Amino acid sequence: MKTTIEISMYPLCEDYEKQILQFLGYLHEVDQIEIKVNAMSTQVVGDFDLAFDAIQCSIKRVYENGVKASFVVKVLEGKLDLGYKYGN
Repeated sequence: MKTTIEISMYPLCEDYEKQILQFLGYLHEVDQIEIKVNAMSTQVVGDFDLAFDAIQCSIKRVYENGVKASFVVKVLEGKLDLGYKYGN
């Protein structure tokens, strides 16, 4: 089953940009998911189990590195067209 997951990371530290980029790097290590980053969040599209595993492992790595961060996740069944633009 395909899924689209939107995730936002809110590091509770001064070097928050570095921490977000590191988290995104973890996600990009998984080849079988599609990732689109924008200014407010990241969308992950792919197989349900693979996408959740990638997110779970990436969050775990953040915490194992001692980073305090809050994550907000939204889940949609199916593949959302990440190239959609209003007015198409």
